[in-house]
Amino acid sequence: DIDDVAWYYDNSDNKTHAVKEKNPNNFGLYDMSGNVSEWVFDFYDSNKYTTDQAGVTNPVRDSSTGLSTPYQNYKVFRGGKYSSSSSYGPSVFYRDYFTWSNTYDYVGFRVVRTVE
Repeated sequence: DIDDVAWYYDNSDNKTHAVKEKNPNNFGLYDMSGNVSEWVFDFYDSNKYTTDQAGVTNPVRDSSTGLSTPYQNYKVFRGGKYSSSSSYGPSVFYRDYFTWSNTYDYVGFRVVRTVE
């Protein structure tokens, strides 16, 4: 049940929530769906997920990648956020892009450490 593991429009009261207020996912990880979207390493490429890019992964910001100039200032984020609708909001597959130099209260990053 998505309500057990994710914050999104229908249950978030339109705000972020502290980590571990929901149950972990099947991998034991908390807050991997909903709450905030996640910045990823990729720079935005309008064709990246619609055409075969000859094996290019994680586009970087330089001319050798074939990225067109208008998109060089955009970074990709993925996953839903607290204000996303239930139809796609909590999905880890959702992707979009923003100017990488700005900050947003609904886009963050994840810190991971191993347990010894």
